[in-house]
Amino acid sequence: MSNSPLLALPYLAASQAQKHVTLNEALSILDGLLHLAVITRSLATPPTAPADGDRYLIAASPTAAWAGHAGKIALRMAGAWRFLTPQTGWRIWISNETVLLVYNGTAWIAPPAPSSLQNLSLLGVNATADTTNKFAVSSSAVLFNNAGAGIQFKINKVAAADTASLLFQTGFSGRAEIGITGDDDLHFKVSATGSSFKESLIVAAGSGLVTFRNTLALDPQPADPTTPSNGQLWYNSTAGKFRGHQNGASLDIVAAATALADGDKGDITVSGSGAVWAIDPGTVTNAKLGNVNTATFKARTTAGSGSPEDLTGTQATTLLDVATASLKGLMSSADFTKLSGIATGATANSSDAILLARATHTGTQAAATISDFTEAAQDAVGAAFDTTLVYNDAGNSMGRAALSGHITIAAASNVAALGSFTLAQLNTAVSDADVSPTTHTHVLAAGATDVSITAANLNILDDGVDTTLHFHAADRARANHTGTQLLGTISDVSITAANLNILDDGIDTTLHFHAADRARANHTGTQLLGTISDVTMTVANFNILDDGVDTTLHFHAADRARANHTGTQSSSTITGLGTLATQSGTFSGTASGTNTGDQLTFATIAVSGQSDVVADVAADTLTLVAGSNVTITTNAGSDTITINSTASGGGVSDGDKGDITVSGSGAVWTIDANTISNAKLTQMPALTFKANATAATADAQNLTIEQSLVALNIQGLICARNLISA
Repeated sequence: MSNSPLLALPYLAASQAQKHVTLNEALSILDGLLHLAVITRSLATPPTAPADGDRYLIAASPTAAWAGHAGKIALRMAGAWRFLTPQTGWRIWISNETVLLVYNGTAWIAPPAPSSLQNLSLLGVNATADTTNKFAVSSSAVLFNNAGAGIQFKINKVAAADTASLLFQTGFSGRAEIGITGDDDLHFKVSATGSSFKESLIVAAGSGLVTFRNTLALDPQPADPTTPSNGQLWYNSTAGKFRGHQNGASLDIVAAATALADGDKGDITVSGSGAVWAIDPGTVTNAKLGNVNTATFKARTTAGSGSPEDLTGTQATTLLDVATASLKGLMSSADFTKLSGIATGATANSSDAILLARATHTGTQAAATISDFTEAAQDAVGAAFDTTLVYNDAGNSMGRAALSGHITIAAASNVAALGSFTLAQLNTAVSDADVSPTTHTHVLAAGATDVSITAANLNILDDGVDTTLHFHAADRARANHTGTQLLGTISDVSITAANLNILDDGIDTTLHFHAADRARANHTGTQLLGTISDVTMTVANFNILDDGVDTTLHFHAADRARANHTGTQSSSTITGLGTLATQSGTFSGTASGTNTGDQLTFATIAVSGQSDVVADVAADTLTLVAGSNVTITTNAGSDTITINSTASGGGVSDGDKGDITVSGSGAVWTIDANTISNAKLTQMPALTFKANATAATADAQNLTIEQSLVALNIQGLICARNLISA
C-alpha cells in the first residue's frame, strides 16, 4: 500500500476491500497532525493512563514504548501509540508552556521573528496597546541592542514648544521627567505628586551652559579620592571642605567671589565696587620690600626705565658726578693723589697768610731752627728777674749788669749781697704780687702778730710752723662759706626741709619741720594704712588698701548701689537666684512676688535684609544653620557660639585687581610688577639712602651719609665743600 509523500497518509487501493479501515487510519493521522498541539515536551516515559487523541513531543532518551522515538510526536490512537516523524517547517504548540516551536529539520526551535512589521496601528508586548499608548510593553527589562557600531533612541517632536521627553512614573503617576519640554533646552524635573514638578537642572541648547535651579549636594567622602581626575569635585567630610582636582593637584574649592566693599582696608584701598585694589602711599616699609643683598643699593645702571637693581658700592659710584668747586661727588684721581699725602690731623686748608702766621701754629719746634730764639729767651729771663742782661750778638752770649741798693750784685757776677732793712721797709718793698705762691716761697716766723694774710696766698700758710689764720670779716661770714660742716658742731642750727637729707649724720637726727612740711597734703610716696588712725576710704584709693594691716573698706552709698556696678557677677553670689532660675512661664508682678506663666526665650530676632525670626510659642527654638564655608561651634561650658569661615581663599576671584593679582582660586595674592612707587614707600628720614649695610641678605635699611660712604668705599668719595675748605 502506498502512502502520501508528505504526511505519509495511506492511500486506498483500487477494488480494495474494507476501504473504511484505510480511510479511517488516514483520517486519524490527519486528525493528529492538524493544528498540532502537544500536552508537554518534557516526558521521556509514556504516561500511565493516556487518552485517545493525547499528543506528546517525546523528550531525549525515551524509554518503554517511546524508546527510539526521541523528537517525534507520540499520538495516542485506538489505545495504542502512533509515532509521527516531524517534517521541516512543522509548527507545534506546547500547551503547558504556551510556547510555539518550529522544526528546522534537525530540532524544534522557536519560530524566527518576522523580518519587518510595517504600519502597525497598535503594538503591545505582553501588554495591551491603546490609542494613546500605541506601543505598550510589559516586561521586567527591555533591551535595545546595537546592530553595528552604535545605536540611537530617537524621540522627535514637531515644534520647539512641544514636548519630547522620558517620563518616569510610580503607580502610573509621574515622578521625574527628562527631555526638551516647551523649548529646545534639556530639562530635568522631579515631582512628589505627579501634578507639580520642580525643575532642578537646565542645559541650554545654544551654549551648553548648565544651570542648577536648586542647590547641589555632593555625597560626603571621608577622604580625597586616591586617583582623582582633573575637573572632579567632591566633599571631604573629614576636612569639612569642598575639594576639586585641577591641573594634576587637589585643592580646596573656595566660596564664590563677592564684591568687596570700597574703602581703605589698611595697606590697601578698594574702589570701583571691589574691582580695583591700590596700595596706599607710605605703607611699603623696608620690611615689606624684598630682601636686599649685602652692601648693595637700590638704583639702576641699565639704560632706559626699568625695574630697580641691587648695585654694589663700585657700581653705585658710576652713577655719581666727579666733585668740583660747586658740585658734590666723587674725587678725581688727581685729587686723590694730592690728598693722599696729607697726614692724619693736619691743619685744615686756609689762606697762605693764616698758614704762615706763627700764632696759628701748634705743637713743638726745635730751638735750633729758630734764628733769634736764644736772644729772645735771654731777654725774657732778664725781665723775669728784674735785672738788666747785656747780650753780645757777635759772641752770642749774655751777661748781668751791676745791681746796687739793699741787694748788690757785681756785673757779670752770680753772687748777691743783702744789706740791712726794717720790717716796715720789707712790707713796703714787697707787694702781694711779690709773694705770689706761684713765684715765691715765704716762711712765716713763729710768733708773728702783724702779718696780714689775703685769700690769694692762703694756700701756702699751713707750713707746720704757724697755722693760725686771721681772716677778714667777709671771709668769716658763714654765708660766704662753701663745703659741708658737721651738724654736731653747730649749736644753734635750725633745720628746714631743704637740708633734711643731710641731717642724719649720727649726731643729731631730731628734725624740726615747718608747718607746710608737716601738712599731709604736701607729702608724697606711700604710707601703711595701719599707721593712719582716722583714715576714710573712697573707691579712688581702694586698690592700695589691702596691705595686710587693715583691709576693711568703707564705701560711699553711691559706690554700694548695685545700679552703679559694671561687669558680671557669679550667680552663686546672688541670693534667691536659684528659686527664680527654676521658675517657668511669664514673669509678672514685683520682685518679691511669685512669678508664674509662660516666658518666651526671645521675642523677635531681626537681621538686616532678612525676614524677622519671631518666637510665637514658649517651646520655640532658634536654630543656627551653617551655610557654605561656615562652621558653627558651641561650648556648653562657656555658653558661647563660635561662627567661623572655612573658605581658604577669602571668597575672592582670581584676576588682576589693580596693584594686586589674585590666583590659586583666591589663595595667592601677588603685588604686581612696577606698582611700588616712591609715594607708596614709607617716608624716609632726610639725607638717607635705601641700601643694606649688614653682613647678610636682609631687609632694606635707611642709611645715613656716613653709613653709605662705608658701602661706597670711603676713599673714593669727596664733597665739594671739602674741596673748597681744603
